[in-house]
Amino acid sequence: MIFKDFFTLPLFKEDRRGERYIFWQVDQKSQNYIARLVSEQPDLSKPQLAKILLHNLENYPDDQLNRRVWIAFLAKFSYKAAFKIRTNILKVSSRTYLDYDSLFNELFQIALSISLSPEKCLYIFFQKDDEYDNLALNIWYYKFEKYLSKRMEGLLCDRWREIEGFRTFQRSDLGLAARATKTRVITVLKRLGFNEVTISHYILVWQCFREANDAKIINISSPQPQAFEEICRRYHQFSHKLPNLSPNQIVDGTVIQQWLQEIGRAIRNYVDFAQISLDEPISQDSETLTWVDLIPDENSIIQRDAISRNEIEDYVKQLRQFIYTKIELLKPKEQIIPLFIHGLDLSQEKIGIEISANQSTVGRRYKKMLMDLLTQLGIWAHEHLQVDINSEKLSELKAELQEYLDVFYQNLIYSFLGDAIQLLESHTRDIMRRFWLEKMKMNQIAELLNFPVLEIERQLLSSHQSLQLNVVERIEARIDMFLNPQGVVWNQVDDLIDEWLKIADFTYKN
Repeated sequence: MIFKDFFTLPLFKEDRRGERYIFWQVDQKSQNYIARLVSEQPDLSKPQLAKILLHNLENYPDDQLNRRVWIAFLAKFSYKAAFKIRTNILKVSSRTYLDYDSLFNELFQIALSISLSPEKCLYIFFQKDDEYDNLALNIWYYKFEKYLSKRMEGLLCDRWREIEGFRTFQRSDLGLAARATKTRVITVLKRLGFNEVTISHYILVWQCFREANDAKIINISSPQPQAFEEICRRYHQFSHKLPNLSPNQIVDGTVIQQWLQEIGRAIRNYVDFAQISLDEPISQDSETLTWVDLIPDENSIIQRDAISRNEIEDYVKQLRQFIYTKIELLKPKEQIIPLFIHGLDLSQEKIGIEISANQSTVGRRYKKMLMDLLTQLGIWAHEHLQVDINSEKLSELKAELQEYLDVFYQNLIYSFLGDAIQLLESHTRDIMRRFWLEKMKMNQIAELLNFPVLEIERQLLSSHQSLQLNVVERIEARIDMFLNPQGVVWNQVDDLIDEWLKIADFTYKN
């Protein structure tokens, strides 16, 4: 039942002991509706069905059966979002008496109420944006599900913040400091009773931190000690111009981290001053920061100014082809870092290990590549569109550019995988299709094809290794660089192949 996500709905039930649980039951009307669509196209895949249903929702918004199907589909994302948000609430809440199950049920029902408006959840797919329209179908569906997961989490977070009044929920101290304005930082530091000299040093540290964040030198979600040392080094380049701290203080990376977290906590208390149940500071051990910042402000569900957004989207659509052309024209060596970041989802730290460079060097090279592309964008926009890109629009375009890099290099890697799959024997592709797409177990495939189970297992393992080798070889050719078989990229490709195969196209193409 590969389409069951479209016709099963949650039912809240209670057993004799009064314990509540969720039962997913088939909605007969929705199942019949899906069955009719599938009967018209027997070879219909899940991504194709999603496209059809999306088209119907856009063109026939009053079709209640189609809306019912979307509500069922979005219910699965509501469930996952409620589980994730509950986990994060428990991590920051000081209320030890919280009923975990009741909290989950409350969050799930809030999320379900959001899914009753499918258009709100699917907003971006009604914008006729070539960024999604031009994607290969399986890549489109992968991004579609990824977007819906994040969208539902964002909508649920927004709603929870509204209900509870916690605007800083799920934002780390460093995340709050990174998004604050200089005026806000000065305000909260004054509220802490700091004098002008101390404030000037805190502001310099904050500015160096923002600079490091823009350059991707620091990962706010999981900051490393060396990142604070780099910020400290930058701070000391300018601190001699400021009055001396009184009493004198040795400022090192640890102090820099403490100051930045102090700024973040001050902002948290300033924004959510009257609330305490979710306002307890997170442990200062940096390793505990990996779970926060799941929904950055730049991806906030809260709508930005409609006029400026439309203006930016107009620029983006006209410049998109220009951007892709410039990306394609990058020299092989210039594509190493963007391909690793956007195609393989590698961190700058891991990239540094692969190319024998420190993290700050990787960050600088990546920033230079982005700025070179943005500079060309600005010149082109001025010459062809008579548009001057100001700093605000440049910031918007930078975010859009990074999304284009995601699409470009994910499509590229997926094309490598697709070409590699085409080189496999037809019976191997058939086994893989049944295992990865149809979710059949190895013993079921063996029985169907009259093969020993061990042979099915051997072919799946062999094909996995063959695909890994082929994809890595294509990456090497693209960037003109030998990759260590025991290195970061090989391991990452090995880890990612299982995810890629879940959306792969195993159809033979002449």
